[in-house]
Amino acid sequence: VHGFALGLPMITTSAPGHGPEIEYLSSGGGEATDYAEDAFSKLIGAVLAHPRRLEQMREAALAQADKLRIERSVGLFLHATRVFGDP
Repeated sequence: VHGFALGLPMITTSAPGHGPEIEYLSSGGGEATDYAEDAFSKLIGAVLAHPRRLEQMREAALAQADKLRIERSVGLFLHATRVFGDP
């Protein structure tokens, strides 16, 4: 996830026990593939072979990083405590 702040897309597999970061891939800042070496390497090759696709993934990674900033997380937490807290 820290790589998003640098514009680095995440390429991963859907292996059992994968990290929670896989949930951030819906933003377009990365992709997941089957849990197989050949599928993983093909995905990496496909991304690297298409500079525009890689650039779009970099832009999406940076956009996702903004959503994950600590200031935003704290603000959302405080909002939730006001909305759902005891009166």
